[in-house]
Amino acid sequence: MKLQKANAPLLRKVNQSRIRQALWKLREATKYQLAQETGLSQMTVNNVLAGLQENGEAEEEGRMPSEGGRPSTLYRYRGSYGHALALYSFQDRGRSLVRLHVIDLLGNCVYQDNAWFNLLQPDSFGKMLEKAFQAVAGIRLIGFGLPGEAVGEEITLCDHKTLLGTELLQGCRKKYGVPAVFYNDINATVYGYYRRLFGEGNCSYPVSGIYFPRNFPPGMGLIVNGSPYLGHCSFAGEIGSLPFGTDWFALDYEDRDQVRSAIGDLLAIVCSVAAPGRCALYGDFFIPEDRESILERARTRLGGGYEVFAEILSSPEKDYELGIEELLLRTLRRQLFGDPTDWAQEAAGKAGNKEKIRC
Repeated sequence: MKLQKANAPLLRKVNQSRIRQALWKLREATKYQLAQETGLSQMTVNNVLAGLQENGEAEEEGRMPSEGGRPSTLYRYRGSYGHALALYSFQDRGRSLVRLHVIDLLGNCVYQDNAWFNLLQPDSFGKMLEKAFQAVAGIRLIGFGLPGEAVGEEITLCDHKTLLGTELLQGCRKKYGVPAVFYNDINATVYGYYRRLFGEGNCSYPVSGIYFPRNFPPGMGLIVNGSPYLGHCSFAGEIGSLPFGTDWFALDYEDRDQVRSAIGDLLAIVCSVAAPGRCALYGDFFIPEDRESILERARTRLGGGYEVFAEILSSPEKDYELGIEELLLRTLRRQLFGDPTDWAQEAAGKAGNKEKIRC
């Protein structure tokens, strides 16, 4: 990315962010390695590194073994410079299990807690949050994983009706002085499934996941181009009314024929609309024999013209945990490191649209 000289302050911010990103990615590196990774001059690297050390974001880690010349100093990115708090709920036998994890910028869990609730309300999380903020310094972001949707700081849709409104997210921001964000539970779960399969790489086809919690209608997550696809008003994935005529509340999840027919029909609709290459089916009622029967039902509905790889998983817990932590880290890194799109918009605004950024 090249900036015109008139945008010197923005250029300094961009260079700082590029070196930050490089050091975070490499975990530890010499000044020469950072210059190679970013394409920036040694002088720029020196200046930025000095600033990162001064604010506690980077530190010397020792020296790289010499190959005949003077040993080079290694610098390490300090994961403890920033922390994110993930707080997310599961349904289990009619009660809500809430887990809390605090992770550093390198993804290491430094604190965890959990609690059971019969009814979730905005003040239910208070004691857990207080303990976490007392135990860990530098928490810069709170992320809630819940079955619902939010617009800004207002929870507009949630299976836990008592959480609707602005009290939870707005209250956390005001009390703790950090942003509080909302992640839909199934979107986070399927993002975790995606990251477990492909890491930080990209996949050429959509990846979907459907969760069947029994006491609520099913929900779907869809990953497109490496990110959760939300759709208009975050409505993508609200599939509880499909297939039309299926009453998910009345479905007997112990009746194998009912389960296989209903889920096979639903999978056929998902394949027709989203065309995923892989689909995870989450439910504690599944048995191994269900998979092929569900796929055969979907194939029949689709006339044999489409094949999807479907995987049956008894619990979404591991993917949910991975997904919400990865989404939180992505949000936190953007908050701390910046984003090229933001820089382009900022530069265009400052230059009065007369100077351009070339990426």
